[in-house]
Amino acid sequence: MRDPFTSDQIDRLSSEIDSQLRHLSSSGGAATRGRGSHEAATERQKRAIEQATGEDASSFLRRFKDAARADLCEEGGVLYRQWSKWGDIANKDILKTFGGVLVGMGLAGTTLQIVVVALAVWVLFIGLKAFCAEA
Repeated sequence: MRDPFTSDQIDRLSSEIDSQLRHLSSSGGAATRGRGSHEAATERQKRAIEQATGEDASSFLRRFKDAARADLCEEGGVLYRQWSKWGDIANKDILKTFGGVLVGMGLAGTTLQIVVVALAVWVLFIGLKAFCAEA
């Protein structure tokens, strides 16, 4: 399967992820990072998912988690191993993996780009284990 994004798109989307993460951290969200409920911190990402897909964020996240489970939430998964080792996932890796999953779910174009950024920010902000437990 070919990459869902060009290198220019990866650079642009990666910058958007970093920008949104900085915004979350500077708005007091860093105090809750990695613990408890993250509903307030991820409200922007939920709205983006709902507006782009026309689907309730909670049900979309369940479908996404089911589709990405092997890579994201199970010990042998590529992103799971990266998170376990470094406590982080490279934007490029998350964009390629999440992008491929989302294409498989039928997303394309601008919708794909909006949703992949929202999901990446969500996962990177609250942490992989919290995301897998929540979604």
